[in-house]
Amino acid sequence: MNEFDQRFGSAERRSQRTRSMALLVMVVSSVLASFPSAASTEEEAFAHYQNSVDALIQSKCIVCHVSGGQYGGIDLVYVRGSSLSQQETNFGKLKNYIEKGKGNELLNRPKGNRHTNQNLSSDQLLALERLITLVEEIEDPAVDDDGGETGGGETSGGESDGGSSDDSTDGSDDGLGSGGSSGGETAGDDGGGGSSDGGSELSDADGDGVEDALDNCELIVNSGQSDLDADNLGDACDDDIDGDGVENDSDDFPEDAAETTDSDGDGVGDNEDAFDFDATESGDLDLDGIGDNTDDDDDEDGFSDLVE
Repeated sequence: MNEFDQRFGSAERRSQRTRSMALLVMVVSSVLASFPSAASTEEEAFAHYQNSVDALIQSKCIVCHVSGGQYGGIDLVYVRGSSLSQQETNFGKLKNYIEKGKGNELLNRPKGNRHTNQNLSSDQLLALERLITLVEEIEDPAVDDDGGETGGGETSGGESDGGSSDDSTDGSDDGLGSGGSSGGETAGDDGGGGSSDGGSELSDADGDGVEDALDNCELIVNSGQSDLDADNLGDACDDDIDGDGVENDSDDFPEDAAETTDSDGDGVGDNEDAFDFDATESGDLDLDGIGDNTDDDDDEDGFSDLVE
């Protein structure tokens, strides 16, 4: 046996050790891969909100999503300011919204859908997307490692006494939910949030009774689905209700596409008003340049209005 073999073993033994090491690496890698990725914490999510999301909420979203604003009637309404308590409030609003499964909706709208003047930059969208991911990965303390609820004494198969499950309950096998009800109903049905008979829940973000997929104002109540300019954007959330190119806030006649300005404030649009800057006059029947309220002979027939 040569000196190398004496120090490191024969070629066969070295090959055997190499195979053993390779097998060990494969086993360790497999075991590590079986562990779920570490869940994020609420503290991590809030820290990201403070560092990367709060500024865009205050500069962009707060324009409409504030009490008294255009979207002040939905469940995603922020408060102005960046104090710790205000940040906690706004983070809580976002967290609740995301936990309702509306993360994608939160991302899609600022990309231009009904947010013409408040589109977010790619960096801002990435920050928002990261927040959604962190919130969705927060570990629920009410759920144990086996996926069951803890502390409440209830299991998916039925109610239990003192936190232990009832082994005699076989609701999961025969379609019976809590309390043995049939039809695939669950305990959530009595809360009004779920659908019975195994049906999927329809999304209605603004609670106006119109499903989001059919609602022309998904976040603003518009039960009648009124849409004056037929642009598929309901009047309740349309910045230009009559579609005349002038936004409602700047339009003296937001529901009249033929008029936009009333210079003298007499209630008659300038297009119809023969005297744009005279609030006492608007009509001139005989086109003589004298308003009908002043003209003694409105119809220019030679007879005074007093004797006609």
